[in-house]
Amino acid sequence: MRGVIKLNSGVTYNINEIENIMPLALVRCNLEHIDVGEFISKKIINDYSELHRQVFVNLILQRSKKVKLITSIILLSKKEKITSIDINFLGKDFCELFDYPINFRYKYSNLENLFDYKERWKGYFKIIPNYFFRLFIKKSIPHPPTIVRAWVDVDEKLHSKVFSKSLIFIYPFGLNLLRSFKFIRRCFNNYESVSLMGVPYSLKDLIKLFFAHKKFKDIAFMLYEFNAYENHSKDFENISTIYTSDEYLPAVIALYNSIHQKIKIVNIAHGIGFYNAYINYTEFRLFNENQKLFYKKLNKNIKYHINFKSNEINKNLAKTFDNFIYIDQGDLLGLGYPYEDNLQMCVLEVLSKLSITCSNKFYIKFHPNRTNKTINQILSKYNNIFRTNDILTVQDSSLLINLYSTTYFDYFNTHQMLFISDKYFTPKILFGDKINIIDFTLLETNILKLKR
Repeated sequence: MRGVIKLNSGVTYNINEIENIMPLALVRCNLEHIDVGEFISKKIINDYSELHRQVFVNLILQRSKKVKLITSIILLSKKEKITSIDINFLGKDFCELFDYPINFRYKYSNLENLFDYKERWKGYFKIIPNYFFRLFIKKSIPHPPTIVRAWVDVDEKLHSKVFSKSLIFIYPFGLNLLRSFKFIRRCFNNYESVSLMGVPYSLKDLIKLFFAHKKFKDIAFMLYEFNAYENHSKDFENISTIYTSDEYLPAVIALYNSIHQKIKIVNIAHGIGFYNAYINYTEFRLFNENQKLFYKKLNKNIKYHINFKSNEINKNLAKTFDNFIYIDQGDLLGLGYPYEDNLQMCVLEVLSKLSITCSNKFYIKFHPNRTNKTINQILSKYNNIFRTNDILTVQDSSLLINLYSTTYFDYFNTHQMLFISDKYFTPKILFGDKINIIDFTLLETNILKLKR
């Protein structure tokens, strides 16, 4: 990608620098991101159904780096005065999404190839594990009237009340194969009605996607996902309820479209993330009002349930604690979030220093999807870090440090927690105003004050 933006201050940013100055993980949580997806989809999806358009919106909001960059620039314009934009996929036709006039080099935006090669290759290979899992679909097992769609151990926890009473469909989980294998083995050893399951991706659609002209690649990618999930609805017959946690799957609305009138679909948010702009569940159980605000923007007719009210999570910091525990966000660089990765590494650096200065033990709870390689890289860099898999086993009082992990909701009643922010990164968009939050530049100074 090529292009630059110029600020009124004289600073110029190359388009490839935007992800280093704006936190893409939080950019997609803004309502402006939905507006961008709606705006683009109405320019591109003209010859397909409304459901196709909605799947396309979900896809570009989650999988298109270009779309995230467009939203990032719009959000940046609210904090910094932008004078000119010289980017071929962000032309003057986007001017209505900005709050003030900007000099655009291009009159019309080139909105081809919104999905980069990395995303398309993920799509190409996705057919393999899903096809393999479908080979082992078990037909001759007890078939309760409820189904739980599951990928990994967290699904067992989220749906614990119905898990043992339901037919469990286990899908491929590519982020951590060992974690997936352990979960599969556990389910088959402990539950009666369990089957592997995969989404029926079409080889024909894959070939069309692979050979599609660049002008039609994005449409072909949408159809590849749409058709697979629409056909998957045939695997859900003679049931009354589906329990799932799949709000992060862009095309899942195509699965539920033909069955949600006759089958109850209950989705429990698997984290504090903000994902699909369009959903079609019967019920959606969320963490807080912020999530509800995001999902309800385009989905009014869903029964929403909030697990945590804002007044339940306000907790003042005490002045005494014996340990720091950092809640790891995972391999953020590998996930395509260089800004957040840099912030995470800077926090670790400060906490490592503070643990020596304040004579506090420094623990880290690694994200379950981290590989041993990236874990060992961190442990070898900071030799004063202790690893913990269970925060409750850490003796003495602890101060938990967090960027934006859902782990907060597991421990807000038992531990003190401090969120980190900076000029462009604020977890308030996820957790609301009633959290303990501190600017990263003041982290060291304020903790030292607390320790006095």
